[in-house]
Amino acid sequence: MADADKKTCATCGEPKPILSFGRAGKYARSSCRECISEINKKYRESKTSDELKFISIKSNYGIDREGFIDLLIEQDFKCPICLDPLDFQKLHTDHSHETGKVRGILDPRCNTALGKFKDNVATLTRAQAYLEVRG
Repeated sequence: MADADKKTCATCGEPKPILSFGRAGKYARSSCRECISEINKKYRESKTSDELKFISIKSNYGIDREGFIDLLIEQDFKCPICLDPLDFQKLHTDHSHETGKVRGILDPRCNTALGKFKDNVATLTRAQAYLEVRG
């Protein structure tokens, strides 16, 4: 293998095939996939599941722990659709797929239902009418 096809990992210091490195845009990352995987594993192990959940929510939806808790308080710790008390192990962050804006915290069933109706108000209205007429 030619030297041009190899790169030295910035983390472990070992020369490895260029294909052992992920991409950052058009360039290969400075650390190999194996080292990145180990770094990520150690990071996850250093955090509690709650911390990881809020890191994910912040990353995906742009709201921090306080914003999330404010939503729960605003909703009286209940799903705004079914009004059942929320199970804190199974919270779903509902958001607009068009704008990315967080709309609320839902019960998993209600979040799935909205997704199945593709967040389409007209379809949901027809479903409501159907249920009202046909019971």
